[in-house]
Amino acid sequence: MKKILLAGAVLTLSLLSACGSQAGTGEDNGNTSSFNEYESMKSTENESEQADIIEPASEQEEVILPAEEAFRAVLLNEKPLFYVENDVPYSDREIIYEYYDYLDEIPFNDMPMVIPHFAIVDMDGDTVPEVVLELDNYMGFVLLRYKDGEVYGNEVGYRFMSELKVDGSAMGFDSAFESSIGKVFFIGNTILSCDIGAVSYDSYYSNNMPIDEKTWEKLQTAFEETPSVEWHEFSEEAIEEWLVDNPAFTDLSEESMAVIEERQNYLDSLSYLIELTYDNTVKSPEQYNMDARNYYHSCYEELNRLYQLCEVKLSDKEFLEVAAEQQFWEEHLYWSLWDDMNDTYYNSIEQIEEQAGSLYYRYGDMVLRRIFRLINLCYGNHFYDITVPAHCFEQEEISVVPEVQKYPFKDAVQMGEVQELDGVLPYYGDYRNAGTWYIVKIDGVEYYYIRYDLRPEEYILMSWAIVDASYEFAGGLKVGMKEEEILAQYPDMAVIEFEDDYIYDETAAVMGWNGYAYPHSYAGNDSDWDYGGKNYYVWTDRFDYMIVADIDPGDTQALHQHLGLLMKDHTVAAITFYYPVVG
Repeated sequence: MKKILLAGAVLTLSLLSACGSQAGTGEDNGNTSSFNEYESMKSTENESEQADIIEPASEQEEVILPAEEAFRAVLLNEKPLFYVENDVPYSDREIIYEYYDYLDEIPFNDMPMVIPHFAIVDMDGDTVPEVVLELDNYMGFVLLRYKDGEVYGNEVGYRFMSELKVDGSAMGFDSAFESSIGKVFFIGNTILSCDIGAVSYDSYYSNNMPIDEKTWEKLQTAFEETPSVEWHEFSEEAIEEWLVDNPAFTDLSEESMAVIEERQNYLDSLSYLIELTYDNTVKSPEQYNMDARNYYHSCYEELNRLYQLCEVKLSDKEFLEVAAEQQFWEEHLYWSLWDDMNDTYYNSIEQIEEQAGSLYYRYGDMVLRRIFRLINLCYGNHFYDITVPAHCFEQEEISVVPEVQKYPFKDAVQMGEVQELDGVLPYYGDYRNAGTWYIVKIDGVEYYYIRYDLRPEEYILMSWAIVDASYEFAGGLKVGMKEEEILAQYPDMAVIEFEDDYIYDETAAVMGWNGYAYPHSYAGNDSDWDYGGKNYYVWTDRFDYMIVADIDPGDTQALHQHLGLLMKDHTVAAITFYYPVVG
């Protein structure tokens, strides 16, 4: 039996580093016809046992058909396809049936498949369209994908893809309280959905990262305003009309096709990760937990390799942005682990290893979807990106008078008031995140330095914040301003609460606050700090909420930034620059 278990939750890097890694592949227990068997079947056409399934190929049939001709031949039952009957990635069925057969010979609920309509749409952003078949009576869809002269089909449920749009996005529903807007990836003979935006009860996400409710509402509005696909009657006339000489298939350069194929080959190479999730319904708890850890670590190893590839393939500026996004992603998941462990009453890595195989699968799913994101960044595929506008300041508007000075740590500690906090530091290259924060206040500016335990001789200035009204931005902003003054002057700045990133005013949305370059620590790390009864201290606890704007980087080599006005009692208490979630 093969069952794909993908639930999309959280992962952490501390857990990754705590456990060993073990690669592997899924086993085939004989209940399905695997892709390798299919390839073998094509290459051994003289074997008599294959004769009833596929006719011996003639020289003419060995010619690789272009996409539009291959789709046409499959739809008109002139050519077989490789077909997978499953509801990936959230199927409750234990068996995945696979066929290499003609479309009208593939059974559907023990009956011939009834197809009233089809559509042509690029589902995965590689510019090569797919063909989507609508099944009768809301029974779901079949997604037909072209690769190397062959057509691959995946059956999905109606709730998986209920409102298909011309940009390949679709609405999915897991329950009355859980829905998502997503697009698909093709991996080998499998499809997986990645959420552009999702809601689960009272929580909101994009690309598996938390967003605020207003951003989710904007994503919904944008989705609703996107035109739906054009469905065509499933008939020979319509097939000939919409597939033959369709420019969507033919207007692709050889150069663009090479990049498309390289990206897809990379995705297809990840099939072994999907196979590591098979057969869970027949495993003992011990085997289930062991295989879950194997899946989790294998995904993370693949992520490491891909991150190194990004550094090679991308420009310096592009990689700086990827590195900033990666750090934000890693830090968010670090904190998520602690929350998850507290919620489930796990108190040690050993207990997780013994009892929480399901957590490893969920964390592995998160890593896998992060892999998809990095693959797209590597190959310049922005099909899955979202952009929600916010006010954008020009460089000259954010110049500060007087200019904020940057001091080496040894000079700063001689000049200002110093506080130390043992706690959690951002990931920095190969450094672990244990170390000390130093908060140094000099002439109305707070500077935040860090020192890693593994590099005790090195002090790094991570960020700074203006906390005094003696500094003023060229655009008029300064500490002490009231919220109403700011929004009267810049009505499209975003107003965000820290607790859940909720935009409570009708202002433009941003991806959120990235606070990991500012002091934070877990209770118990530093006995000299008062954690106020909380499990952790974070710098933003000093403020009620923030007002945020984008910044035009100006220099094409500069890393993207946001401007943050930290508010207390509806008054600006501090002003800082920070790196948002990039992309």
